[in-house]
Amino acid sequence: MNHRIALTSLLVLCFLFTDVHARDVAGVTVPERITLADTALTLNGVGIRSKFFFDIYVGALYLPEKTQNAETAINMPGPKRVLMHFL
Repeated sequence: MNHRIALTSLLVLCFLFTDVHARDVAGVTVPERITLADTALTLNGVGIRSKFFFDIYVGALYLPEKTQNAETAINMPGPKRVLMHFL
């Protein structure tokens, strides 16, 4: 059950930044599309996790299709990818 809470938290974080179209976030290149298990995935959202004055990581969520609903994203069939690049 804890993995669902963690994934939901990351999804909410990513949804806060759905209007970010930049491919470079805090010096990290985040592609708009990737292929995973022969399935094209689209960048659904990307954001930076900060604590105090420090940037901790860049998180990105890739789904088969964009959605604003966390439950839909969790229950969506097919491959998904969460990219976490620690700074």
